Amino acid sequence: MKLTKYWVIEMADAKDLSISVASMCVVLICNVMLVTTNFGATFAVVEQERYAFFHDAMKSIEDDKRVSAIGIGSSMIFNAFDGKCMEEKSNSEIGFYNLGIHNSTPYTNLLDIDEILNSNVEIVLIELAPRGLGLVSKHAKNGDYLPLRFETSTMFGNSQNEPEWAEIILPEHRKWLNTNDFERTTELQKYTMNGIEYKLQQILVDEEYRDFDTKIPRMNSHDYVDYLKLPDSSLRKHSKIESMNEEELSNFNDSIIGKEVPTYYPRASGTRNHMALEYMVDSLLVRGKEVVIVTMPHYEAIYDALDDGQWDGFNETTSWLSSKEVHMINLTFDRTWKEKHFADQIHLDWDGREYFCERVAPEIDKILGE
Repeated sequence: MKLTKYWVIEMADAKDLSISVASMCVVLICNVMLVTTNFGATFAVVEQERYAFFHDAMKSIEDDKRVSAIGIGSSMIFNAFDGKCMEEKSNSEIGFYNLGIHNSTPYTNLLDIDEILNSNVEIVLIELAPRGLGLVSKHAKNGDYLPLRFETSTMFGNSQNEPEWAEIILPEHRKWLNTNDFERTTELQKYTMNGIEYKLQQILVDEEYRDFDTKIPRMNSHDYVDYLKLPDSSLRKHSKIESMNEEELSNFNDSIIGKEVPTYYPRASGTRNHMALEYMVDSLLVRGKEVVIVTMPHYEAIYDALDDGQWDGFNETTSWLSSKEVHMINLTFDRTWKEKHFADQIHLDWDGREYFCERVAPEIDKILGE
């Protein structure tokens, strides 16, 4: 099952819906009268279709009989992780999969941890970056990122109780967790009805909807497996930074100071993100999985703009994680990264992806050789 750009649920497997055909018909008859033009305003503003893909992705990875390594994190790991390149650079029989999701933090990655724990994945690469070590806001409303991510990420499973990690979730956010079959079925029905409305608009109303095509290939197709390795091969091959002249580059670097960097004040401990990190790492280790913490590179001008001690919280978090039985790949303060590697201040471009691949793949080989 996958969630498209317009929050459409597409059924990839009839077994994904845990109610009968008859009851679905009843739901359809009862709800089709409620279809309104509010759908566009409510759902079309969301352009992220990966929030609900994790369940199907893990099912597909289960079919890979090789050692499996997955990367989880935000758009930073999404842009950096090229599974195809890593498989080519690796000297081991490993399947590399990019499961990065835009806007993720350790707090939201927690929603998918049970899928990983119950899988045959042997190696888990976890993104670590200053932006993901701040406080979690209590305030969110329907339609915001957090409720959408919570609702769609917990639409699957068979547990009838709150997960063990639910105590880490802020009380204000627990209402968005689907913790039993009834809640999961209700959520699936809601998003299925949104899909029906979308199809009606395709057929009857909106040329834009009619021409729309989801970016996630159909599950079980060869394209789907490729997508899990390299989600967006259409990312620009060369950085906009690389194409700037001297004056444009100077202006760009100046614009970073006082704008982006002040938001990077990571905490050393005590946040929900730290609690989530600890739970994920400890649980993965208990299950015998290899945990790799990858500290992510940043564009050079960011380092030049940092105040003294500004990233101490990040450094302390890195040291704390290093004390556990994890593997560390420290790329954040590695100054071999060049302007040509970046699409913007924090995201790698095609050249950066290739360099990330060259740096990370041999480290994974070493882990398997230990």
